[in-house]
Amino acid sequence: MRSISRKQLHFILFVLLVNIAVTIFFSSIENPLTNTFSMTGNRYDDVNNIHFIIWAITFSFTIFYLLREIIKLHEDKPTKRIKILLHNSILLVLITLIPARLELALLRWIHIILSGVYAITLTYLIHPYVRKTFHHTVMRIPIFAWMLFIWCGAIAIYFVYGHNSIYQIWFFLNLPIFLGFTYLYQVIANSKENTGASNTWTFENRSIYIVLLLVLNIIITLIYGNIENPNLYTLSMIASLHNPIYYLLFLVWGLVYSLSTYIVMVSLYHENQCDSYKRIWILIVSVLTLLLTVLVPANPKYKILHGFHIGLSVLYVFLFSIGLHVFIHDATKGYSKIRIMYILWLVITWPGSLVVFYLYGRTGIFEMWFFVNIPLILISLVVFTNYKNKEKSKLDYD
Repeated sequence: MRSISRKQLHFILFVLLVNIAVTIFFSSIENPLTNTFSMTGNRYDDVNNIHFIIWAITFSFTIFYLLREIIKLHEDKPTKRIKILLHNSILLVLITLIPARLELALLRWIHIILSGVYAITLTYLIHPYVRKTFHHTVMRIPIFAWMLFIWCGAIAIYFVYGHNSIYQIWFFLNLPIFLGFTYLYQVIANSKENTGASNTWTFENRSIYIVLLLVLNIIITLIYGNIENPNLYTLSMIASLHNPIYYLLFLVWGLVYSLSTYIVMVSLYHENQCDSYKRIWILIVSVLTLLLTVLVPANPKYKILHGFHIGLSVLYVFLFSIGLHVFIHDATKGYSKIRIMYILWLVITWPGSLVVFYLYGRTGIFEMWFFVNIPLILISLVVFTNYKNKEKSKLDYD
């Protein structure tokens, strides 16, 4: 298996950050609520045209570089795939040179058709290597759910809010991050395999990153929940306001929250040696449930979809709480006082949010109470797991 240096990893992170910055900059040149990328780039303005081409070159290079590196991790001489990838990257740049103006109907249709060809070819190239990377791992289903969520999220934004840049921002920001995560995951797996040591990337070493991920969860939840007055709006109500940027942020929050809590829970399950297949499946279903929840519009105008959204949100809370309770029960064997403390914390978190709902009605307060408490519980479980490992190592040493 091929390994990479730290400089290469830093370069990949740099490429991702530049791509995100260029995409955000270009999408904000004109009002993203009324203009798509091609509308902005094809206005009668040479500067915008140049910005459009620069964005296309940056994005196509990022995708080409990341996917090429992923392919190289799996194949020694992947010339055919890399050639297709190179041609597809050039195609995106060529698409930006074709005007998408309404008055030039034929060229506009060519622009749209070639965009579809680019997207389909890219999916064809990505899918097999994502499958190879996550095959026989607990991340397989959530990762494919993320991949599907990228496409479904773009379609949902387009369906609800029409033809604007928001669904394109969602897609063009998400895809490089998805590939970057896939690449990083394979690199870590290869490094373990090459060194032949299981202790090179211990839970204690990972703890700081896990805690930072959970703190990020809390920050994102609080920022999103306070975009509008949380005394008047729930998280899904904010997304249902007539502002596609809010819906985009809701999708980002749901994706980050569901995947990060799943990754942390799987790490905890594995470290505490209680990662049975049935228990992992509860977490997988909870992830899929939350992703589906944020996709379904919560607008009261669509009564059936609104009811479906509420049902899915209740199911997510129920499934994740079961998974968390089972883990706490197994992880705290021999620590009865700590187990009681966690059970009380869960009682404060879940029924506590229902009490807040009863006192203050359907607002964002009771949702933030639950979604902020869960990462805090997980942070404490990470600390507790490290404490257990140190106690165990002391006993083994004695």
